[in-house]
Formats: sequence, structure tokens, C-alpha cells
Amino acid sequence: MDILRKLGQLVMPRLDFRDGDPMPRARGLVSRFNVGGFLLFGGDVILVSESIKELQRLSRVPLFFAVDAERGVGQIVEGGALFPYAMAFGAAADERLLEREARLIAREMRSIGLNMLLAPVVDVNTDPRNPIINVRAYGDDPAGVARLAQAFIKGAADGGVLACAKHFPGHGGVDTDSHVSLPRSLSTREDLLRCDLVPFRETIASGVPVVMIAHLALPRIDVSGRPVTLSPEAIEGILRGELGFSGLVLTDSFRMDALSGLGGEADLAAAAIAAGCDFILDPKEPEALIEDLSLMLSSGGGLNELEIESHVDRITGFKKSHLGRAAPKGHRFDAGEAAEQLNREVAEGSVCLVKGGPLRAKRAALYIMDSTGAVGTGNDVTGKEFLSRLAESGVECSPHYVGLSGEDAPLLPHEGFSGGAVVALVYTGVAAWKGYTELPAAFQSLLNRLMGCGVESALVSFGSPYVFSGFKGFHTIVAAFDRMPEMERAAAGVLLGSLKPRGRMPVGAGFL
Repeated sequence: MDILRKLGQLVMPRLDFRDGDPMPRARGLVSRFNVGGFLLFGGDVILVSESIKELQRLSRVPLFFAVDAERGVGQIVEGGALFPYAMAFGAAADERLLEREARLIAREMRSIGLNMLLAPVVDVNTDPRNPIINVRAYGDDPAGVARLAQAFIKGAADGGVLACAKHFPGHGGVDTDSHVSLPRSLSTREDLLRCDLVPFRETIASGVPVVMIAHLALPRIDVSGRPVTLSPEAIEGILRGELGFSGLVLTDSFRMDALSGLGGEADLAAAAIAAGCDFILDPKEPEALIEDLSLMLSSGGGLNELEIESHVDRITGFKKSHLGRAAPKGHRFDAGEAAEQLNREVAEGSVCLVKGGPLRAKRAALYIMDSTGAVGTGNDVTGKEFLSRLAESGVECSPHYVGLSGEDAPLLPHEGFSGGAVVALVYTGVAAWKGYTELPAAFQSLLNRLMGCGVESALVSFGSPYVFSGFKGFHTIVAAFDRMPEMERAAAGVLLGSLKPRGRMPVGAGFL
């Protein structure tokens, strides 16, 4: 390879079908620069499969096709299966469920040509205010996270794809979304070894092939205050040195605002490569980046050709060992019924009864609050399965859909409601740049009113369990960790007493 193609191997741009046709640009990136692979967004399973086949045929070296399918191919690609957030699996605490999930994800990925699974999230979510890890984590116990992550990685390997443990050295103990700004953790080396690094140490020991680096500053590890992405002390010193990792190291997306203001994209990429990263993931301008790195190398501006050769050798060695040149053969694997069955098992095994017992009332006013803004009308699917399950059990329900502003919040049950109950359904989620894990002030105000309205009361969370903080006055509290229909039905079953609550809270209850 010439130097442009060698540098190209270290770059993994996005292949995004959500806005126009990305293939002309992708063809150019492959034919001119020989990029190492792509990070996929959007499309449907047919389009993605055909596009991957074409790009693999065009490339001189097999391509990695990575996907952030933490919850399944359906999280990114239309037509794929979707599974609950990781914290639901943490509450179910059954490694067999994780192996099945990862195996199904991997088989579906492989059947359409995807070969690198950017999961599991092995962050230990120790900060209840964390806006971006939260329910993407298995929980806040390092040993438990490690045990479940190992099961997921085994299932991915069985299904034939490379798993990726992320986000080194642990993103769960901060209250900042690195998509928005650079988080700072004051953890010492001893703190990390005791908590955040435990899942990385265990998954590395069991053979995880890929690790993703967090855009996170650790000033007590690297006094420069730079992100771990750019820190040889963290990557070469801890990850490769102390933990003995010999696999592929990816940066997190270079489009995230944690890197904003720290330098130009080429300067940051050069620093990341020098720090020990093999891949620059999702750069904003991949063509310009590769050309700028080439100029930097020829002018002696901070890049070392021997380092580049070392990274290229590691990448191509992995491709030779793990990837075949042939395009996917046979029919597409459809997770279908297997995914539906697994989702039911996870839902029924994960819902937690945090406080109280079965609903006694046969009438209930339901207040449905969605921090993502998805709730709008009585025809909204949010809450539909929950309401249906209560109605099937003979509970007379009157739903009230509450907007984010709270201006349309209905009046509380008036006189004559004796013998009834109020049930608050709270929906949260995790999304970059969004802060969906927090409850708007209007929701908090309404929950306080419901909690003190003098009738039987229940609070049911679909998403972040930390929303319970400050609302322990509800008679009954139920935790689910996802808004999927199976979760709604399982949570309703627990509230009714028809389903035994088998989930164990995966995070400490101290926040109550």
C-alpha cells in the first residue's frame, strides 16, 4: 500500500443511509484511500446487505462494517430485531439471556454483512445523574457488569462477529454526556482498578477482540487533562500495559463535542494514533483527514511511519484472522420469533417491585408522562399495552396523556373517587445530546401532587430507575427498564399481582 492507503486503513468513516445516498462517497473512500471500514447508520436490511457486498467487492482489503447495535440490528437498520436496554438484562441477571441476545444479534448482523458489533457497554453506572450511559449499562456493580458482559461477548463470538467492550476506562461515573462536552472524572488509578476497570479486566482476560475509548478526561491519571482518546498514559500504559490488551482499539466518534475546541481533526487523530488508537471512528471529513495525515507524516509533523505500520499490521492481521473475503451467502437470518420469545422472557424476568404490593383498586386514573416528548394523543402507542393488561384484569382505566410543559396536565381525581387509584407511568430514554433521562419540572410537580392526593398511588418507570428519587411516598413503585410492549405488559402484571416480580434492582436503592 502507498501511504494514503495505509493511513486509510486507520480510518472508519460513517456509511449513513438516513440522508441521501452515501454510496458514491463510500466508493471513493474505498477505491482511493482503502479505508479500514465503515460505521453504519440507517437503511433497511436489503439495502445494507447489497451495499456491503458491493463495497467488499471493491476493496483490496476486507472491510470492517461496524454497527452500534447494543439493542440489536433493529436499533440501526430497518427490519432488524430489537431487544431491551442492557439494564433490563442486568435486572434479570441471567447470563443465558445475554448469550442468546448476542448470538441472535450476531447472526442477523452476519447475514447482511455486518461484522463488528460495538457492544457490550461495560460502563459501571455509578452516577445516578449520568445522562448517556444510564440504562445502557447492566448496573452499578462491577463484578455483575463483568459477568454479564462476558456472556454477551461469548454469544457474539458464537454468532460470528467481533464484539467491542466500551467505553474505556469507564463512562458511568460522570454526569456529563460526552456528545455535548468533555466529562472529567477525578478517579484515581486505585479507584479505577476497584470499580470501572473491573469489567474491562475480565472481558480482556476472556478474549474480547475490540475496545472503544471514551472521550473522557482523567486528570489524576493524565495531568494534562486531555481526553483518554489522546492519552498514552491511559491507552498504552493502562489498557495495553496493565490490562494486557492486544486487540483493536477504536476511538469513540470524532463528531462528538467532547473534542470540540481541542484542535483540528487531523491533529486530534494524529494524537489518538500516537496514544495507541488503531482506528479513528466516524471523522467529520475522512478524505481531508487522510490527506492531512499524509502531509503531516511527510513533513515530520508528529506522526511516526513505524507507528503507522504497526497499526496497519494489527488491523490487517485481525482482518486476515477474523474476516473472509466472500460476501454473505444464503438467505438473511430473521431473528423473528426467537427475538420475540427472548423479549418476553427478559421482560418477565427483569421487572422489579421496588416498594409496595398489588394494586387493590378496580378503578384507576393513569397519568402518562414521556420525557422524550413522544406522548401526544390518546391514540399514542405509549401505555397501550399497559392499559390493555389492566383492562383485561377488570380494572377500569381512564388515561391522561401529559405533555412536556405540563400545561395540559389534567386535574387530580375529584371527590367521589374514593376506592380508586392513581397510577403514574413515567417514560425515559437515552439519546445523544438529548437528556431524556431527566424528568421535566412539570412532571416532577405532577408526581408530587399525585403522591399526596390521598388515594392509593403507584409509580411505574419505563427506563431510568433514578427517576424514583424524591418520590418514595407512592404506595407502590415498579421498575421496568425499557418501553417495549413486552415490558409494559410485564410491569402491569407485577402491579396487578398476576406476575411474580423476579427482577432485582441492578442499581442501588439509595437514591430513593
